[in-house]
Amino acid sequence: KYTSSVVVSFEKEEDARYMTEERQNVLLYWVSCIMKEFTDKPPVIQCEGCQGFHRKAVCKMAVKCQLCAEDHHKNEHGEKCMRCMQARAEAADKGETAPVCTHRRCANCKDSKHANHAANDHQCPVRI
Repeated sequence: KYTSSVVVSFEKEEDARYMTEERQNVLLYWVSCIMKEFTDKPPVIQCEGCQGFHRKAVCKMAVKCQLCAEDHHKNEHGEKCMRCMQARAEAADKGETAPVCTHRRCANCKDSKHANHAANDHQCPVRI
């Protein structure tokens, strides 16, 4: 479910209270919107091991690469990612510079057709 916020400020606290407690909605662009006191979402906690949304200290899952969702840590991606190693070897044979990793795969939505991003991407549908 996608949502967004519009912040409205009032000069008088009683006006804000009226809008959030008594009236509770306002018409914006012909859409009735609920008015309530703004509370910011806490930051997303993402495991550095499996890329799931929990603390690493409690994780019992296998390590997944943040870049390609394979079974290695992000710091080892250059040495353990078979696709990147093959691309580097092919580039070296041609005397070219090795390409930057172009096969991003999210560990959280890797089975989806929309998984071509890193696991820490702020636009990841699972993260949102």
